Amino acid sequence: MLPGIIRAIALSTLVALPMTVPPWAAAEEAQHLSEYLVVTGKVETLDNEVIDEWGLNLIFTARMRIARVISGQSPRSATISIRYIGHGPMLQNKRMRLRLRRSEDGIYLVCSRGGSRGYICEDKTR
Repeated sequence: MLPGIIRAIALSTLVALPMTVPPWAAAEEAQHLSEYLVVTGKVETLDNEVIDEWGLNLIFTARMRIARVISGQSPRSATISIRYIGHGPMLQNKRMRLRLRRSEDGIYLVCSRGGSRGYICEDKTR
């Protein structure tokens, strides 16, 4: 009877082990999520650059006046430079909610999950 119980406990431990998240992985995930800034505010498009031969996709440079930080670390200034990809500029004087990720050059990239204007910012290895 006892060996059967020990086998059952050992088997349940083996099944449960892959489902547990090690502490370093949880910390890494928290770091990954903190890289993003979710804000609302108004966008003023400043410039654009065509990125395909037909002129359908453009990289826009804009200035965003942040009205509210929903998540992430608030930038030093309420006005930030942003960059996004789209077919046309964002609407002027309309409050928008954007998910941003700061690039190496200090400009915030508008992140998209695909099929929408913006960069696909997710790390493909996750």
